[in-house]
Amino acid sequence: MRSAAGTGAGKPPGAGRDGDGLEQKLCALVVRLSELARTGGQREVMRGIHRVVVVRALRQARRPVTIRDVAVRTGLPVYLVETALDALRGEGPATRDTSVRPWLFSAVDRPAEPPSGDAGEAASDPAAPEPGADAVSPAAELVAALAACGVSGQVNGHGVQVAVAGGPGVQVTGRSADGGWVWSWRHGGRQHGHPRDDAAGAAGKIAVCLAGGAAPKAQAGVRQ
Repeated sequence: MRSAAGTGAGKPPGAGRDGDGLEQKLCALVVRLSELARTGGQREVMRGIHRVVVVRALRQARRPVTIRDVAVRTGLPVYLVETALDALRGEGPATRDTSVRPWLFSAVDRPAEPPSGDAGEAASDPAAPEPGADAVSPAAELVAALAACGVSGQVNGHGVQVAVAGGPGVQVTGRSADGGWVWSWRHGGRQHGHPRDDAAGAAGKIAVCLAGGAAPKAQAGVRQ
């Protein structure tokens, strides 16, 4: 795979929608963890996280971008971005245009969510990943975003089990609300939620809940 200087120079790592602070922290953490990975198992975990970060950069770009554009946006070395893009093209979430030089990469549009109600809920689990995108499932994105907030979590089925010191942990699950999907969890005797397609925002809210702070104002159709 060839790479050449892109057009994204000058943007800080993780720059995306409004330079989201959590997104920048997520990218910086992934870069640091990549540097620390030593064993084969650690590198395999990081390859999955690289795909999450890279596909998010493609979606946030909202236009075709080069390998170096993605490297600048994420802070990852070019060779790691190339590896992640190869995997994403094979799995389905990314496409490559080889008719121009340097090659351009784009994110594949997410398929429409199934309708809410009995028919939609019977057809699939509320937090199921999009077809062909297991490596970048909503649960995997949430785990990576939680790590950027200093919170430990792991994929559990189609949800996420969040570790809590001295406690049983918090299970984050997906459900439908007002025609969309949200992450939902219970903590401190209250029900909380956040739109599932905003992993960074959900992770930040979960971190605030676990720290005993006041969670941000609920989104429309999501109970606190």
